Amino acid sequence: MTATAKERGGVKCERLPEDHDLVQAILEKYVENWKRSHPGDKKARNYFYNSDVGRCPRSIYYQFYNPEKKKDMAASTIMMFTLGNLFHDELQTMLTQLGYTTNKDIEFGTWSKVGFLKRGRLDVMLRYPTMLVIGEIKSKNPYAFDSPPDDAEVDQLLTYMHDCKNDPYFKERGDEIADIGYIFYMDRGGLASPPICIWEVHYSRDRIKAIEKEFRALHRAIKGKQIPDRPYEMDSIPCTYCRFQMSICWKGFEVAEEPKHEADLSIEPPSKEIVDSMAEACIRLKGEIVEREEELEVAKGVLAQYFKSTGTSEILPKLGGKIRFSKSKITTLKEVYLLRKLKDKWHLFAKPQLGLLKLAVKEGKVDAATFQRALSFGWSEGSVSITRPKKKEAKNADKKV
Repeated sequence: MTATAKERGGVKCERLPEDHDLVQAILEKYVENWKRSHPGDKKARNYFYNSDVGRCPRSIYYQFYNPEKKKDMAASTIMMFTLGNLFHDELQTMLTQLGYTTNKDIEFGTWSKVGFLKRGRLDVMLRYPTMLVIGEIKSKNPYAFDSPPDDAEVDQLLTYMHDCKNDPYFKERGDEIADIGYIFYMDRGGLASPPICIWEVHYSRDRIKAIEKEFRALHRAIKGKQIPDRPYEMDSIPCTYCRFQMSICWKGFEVAEEPKHEADLSIEPPSKEIVDSMAEACIRLKGEIVEREEELEVAKGVLAQYFKSTGTSEILPKLGGKIRFSKSKITTLKEVYLLRKLKDKWHLFAKPQLGLLKLAVKEGKVDAATFQRALSFGWSEGSVSITRPKKKEAKNADKKV
């Protein structure tokens, strides 16, 4: 009989600190390689890229006039891009081996009818089955597989499709660009099954017209040296990752800096034994509360089903108390009517809501600078959050005799 040993003795494992020589050497090499391959990173542009579609127009403007204001790329960001390129290369290689594509015809530049030079590099051009199908590759968290591609991804692909449809090179060869394109999602977390997801995007002339209109406006703004408005709030994801965020775009705006957490000597600390006991109690009670809440929801669901199916409205449990079934009146306001009748008095009873203001900024109805200046920051006294340990899955070991 053979068996896997359960005890092999303890092994000391220590995590190297972030400032360790080896860790730093790897990160610095990523930065060095990136700078070497991007010598024009902080040089002024004189043309657009197809990948500019969907990006912040203000950041594009800075690329033309203030590229030196970019903050240096963080090693973590460079690593993310580098690993993302590996996913691109892997799928491109696989599609080539399948005979769907080659490395030809993927880089082009066109002087578009919009009136400015625009350059692009296709991720994939598939001959499938007979027409040319344009494809874009994105490395993604697998949890995003079920959500349709965002507007920026769709618009970028549509722009590639449109430019290729109107490129004389493809027309002269007699190639037909399909009215569909593919967005390939590659699982960068290794969690999805299968680890690839493909979205089919249909060509839309109306969407292209809207994109061209936006780029004409941006082109005029750049030529006239008129900085576009900020389309996002300062804490938004696009702004957080933007290299112009604090160096020039949001420079001078108030920033919420978390105060340093220090010991309050006026407060007497509880003993170590009590702290350990309460910490264990927090984890235990948090688990019990979650389980009881789940049980309560199941019980209430069964009782609601009983009340609705029988017309009964009350139960008197043996333990005492009372359980009733009733409906609550829902009152809402006719906002259209109120706006029409009380538009000039709206400010007397309406209160701005942070969530609605954020939505208004996202929809372009409120400019981001006004929103940001309207914010007032403060910090609470602090709170305790509890994270329960993950449940360990039971492993059934196969025994061989």
